[in-house]
Amino acid sequence: ERSLPDKWLKKLELRAVIREIADDLTDDCQMSEYGIYADPAWIRKYLSGEDSSHIPGRGEGEPRIFVQIPWQEENVTSRTVDRENPAGEKTGQYRIVLKDGVLFHEEGGGFRESTKKGWVKVHRGSVIQVWYNTIPFCLLPNDAQKTVEILIEAGPNPWIGRIRRRWDEWNNPIEIEFISGRAAADLQEIIGLLVLNQDCLRNFWG
Repeated sequence: ERSLPDKWLKKLELRAVIREIADDLTDDCQMSEYGIYADPAWIRKYLSGEDSSHIPGRGEGEPRIFVQIPWQEENVTSRTVDRENPAGEKTGQYRIVLKDGVLFHEEGGGFRESTKKGWVKVHRGSVIQVWYNTIPFCLLPNDAQKTVEILIEAGPNPWIGRIRRRWDEWNNPIEIEFISGRAAADLQEIIGLLVLNQDCLRNFWG
């Protein structure tokens, strides 16, 4: 502001809003397009939105995938996934396991072959950072709407979906909404595992 003449500032509309955004861009945003650092306050303010009718990012109007998983009282630590060929035929199974903050793939007879695929970190406020198969993403609780926003920590449009609890149905299923083409099948399964895991987002649903 100090570098601009007063005559340009006196009648400037939304001056306080412009100043706030400029200050945030200059001082507060430590995230980069291809980095893995996530700033929950910045994401809440500029990426996730507080209005449930608004889909943040440039994904508006894109086709959606809706996945429903039943609410379970027990602590879920693994999910079994069907492997399919391009024709959609089942060719086998593998299991995604979360153990002590580490994500594993288990395959083979009796799921004996185990391969480390990533890690999970739960931060204060139930913000979850995940690194899976070279893909960094995070789950950010939106307390105002009782939803969880799903954000990929790379690229110009990080928002890829939202998670909500369907309280209006008898078994209170969890509904996961993805932008079509931006979330692979195993990524969907991992998110389903995390929202039912007692150490991750179980407490958020209450």
